[in-house]
Amino acid sequence: MRASALAICLLAPLVVTSCTHLRGRAPSSPTALHESSPKIRLLNTKIFGHSADDAIVLLQPNNGDKVDPEYVLTDIKGGRYYAATVCYPPTLTVDDVRTSINEVYGKYELRDLVTPEGGVWRNVDDKFAIGLNKDADGIHVIYITFQPIREVFKNMLKAGVFGPFSDRPEEPSQ
Repeated sequence: MRASALAICLLAPLVVTSCTHLRGRAPSSPTALHESSPKIRLLNTKIFGHSADDAIVLLQPNNGDKVDPEYVLTDIKGGRYYAATVCYPPTLTVDDVRTSINEVYGKYELRDLVTPEGGVWRNVDDKFAIGLNKDADGIHVIYITFQPIREVFKNMLKAGVFGPFSDRPEEPSQ
């Protein structure tokens, strides 16, 4: 009797794991996705605020098992890095990328804004936000530092968010 009880205890995890593998991730197993998902190299967010003249390390370290981005675009304002767009290959899934982001920034994820096509993280401690989306070109992870509210409204006015420019010259009527 003891031998069969021991055998059941030893085989039960194997059977459950095999069944989970056949039908997909078990709903009660949040780590199942972590084990099978490819990991990505994330941006080194310590670049934010550094001068464009400084030597910087653009990506977090890779021990050889992480997927490198296809390209990284950085934004500079006032001679300092303040935003970046990192594009990963379309062979990855949004869930793969979300899993890697959540390993570092999971507590900042805005769960109400999670969609099959993306997500949003708001890191109030380090004062930047992350946006995730997928299109035909690949999966894009956009990082942007918080900007002063005066600058945000100025940019919104320039973009016409509140209607047409009040100082734009009138176009001639035809």
